[in-house]
Amino acid sequence: MKEIVLNQEIIDQMIFAVENQNSTPFFDTEEGVLLYLENNPDTDFEGNPDRYWPLPEWKPANGFQLMKQFVGQLNNPVYQKKLADALQSGKGVFRKFKDIIKESREMEKKWLLFKEKEMEKVILEWFELFSSSKIYDTSEDIPEETSDLILSDFTIEIGNEERWELFRQWDSDAWNEIFQDKTRDEKEFYINRIRPNGEMNQEKGSVVVAALEPEGGPVGFIWCRLFHFGNNRSTAWIQQLYVLPEFRGIGIGKLLTEEAIRFLKGKNIIRIETILPSGRDFMEKFFKSLNISPSTLWLSGEIS
Repeated sequence: MKEIVLNQEIIDQMIFAVENQNSTPFFDTEEGVLLYLENNPDTDFEGNPDRYWPLPEWKPANGFQLMKQFVGQLNNPVYQKKLADALQSGKGVFRKFKDIIKESREMEKKWLLFKEKEMEKVILEWFELFSSSKIYDTSEDIPEETSDLILSDFTIEIGNEERWELFRQWDSDAWNEIFQDKTRDEKEFYINRIRPNGEMNQEKGSVVVAALEPEGGPVGFIWCRLFHFGNNRSTAWIQQLYVLPEFRGIGIGKLLTEEAIRFLKGKNIIRIETILPSGRDFMEKFFKSLNISPSTLWLSGEIS
């Protein structure tokens, strides 16, 4: 048998063929093409198993497990709950799942990219089982990371004063989310500790970077205040970073922070700092990935 090589084009064709449950596809190892039993009645597929490899079977149960896997790895709490409820709803699961996914172009794109990646794994595992050569042609261009493909639809806006009222509301929403288990007085106490200068305002030295969806509406923002101490020692303080719940888990927070850092570099800012309330461990990991590490430890405890 000659050396068998799979390229991305044939893999994509196999994925499509496997998902089409109304056909019976085979891989012709000599010609390197797909053939369908229904279109080739005179071909002896079963009599030539070394040449004609049946593609892996893909049943509704496999599709359901793939949807569960997708929901399990989502970082977006809004859509994670919606989709999880749909999967547990019984009759019409696939239609309900599809309808919810289509509510958000970004979520639909995330699902399609996830499904393609997982289906490609299925094809390559099947290929390794049938082939002793185990050759996969990786000479083609490597596609962008999933998050980059999704974020390519968003644009960045800096310093639009017309959106300040909206961002003030989002700033309040962010605090309410962080301190949802606190009383009003407790919430005000902690906010004043974290942000002594009070509510969000348009004072000189403030920089706001917003992420806009394809239709032009904002979906998140980062607000920084700039402090100049002389001797070229200027610092930016992150006062707020907020993304609408339905747009979380696709990298917008990272996009906003990276764009803010890029802008601040152009303003000769040499440091960036912020304070994280307790219980935001995921945010600490996020900032560490951007080379922003803890420098102060704020401790608290109950007096027994």
